[in-house]
Amino acid sequence: MILAGGAVAVVACSSSSGNPAYGPPSFCCNANGDPCCEYKYCGGPLTAECTAKMGCEAEGGTWSYLSPPDCVFGSDAGTDAPPDNEPSDAGGG
Repeated sequence: MILAGGAVAVVACSSSSGNPAYGPPSFCCNANGDPCCEYKYCGGPLTAECTAKMGCEAEGGTWSYLSPPDCVFGSDAGTDAPPDNEPSDAGGG
């Protein structure tokens, strides 16, 4: 953020508002969408979403951050495209 006169102000965000019910503000993993970030790197609690993500990855899946978050496996990719070793019907021939 740039202020009048060219001064720069740094505004920090945190994962909690400083409300005593949530504990002190934590800047660890700020803006990181990984549900396991605070658990792995900041001493945060293990959440249900983090448990699901770790289980997904342990089974060979990839965690999708789309809404709603979900586990995606290579076989979930759909069957519209022909396999790499088969020619497609596109382009004529």
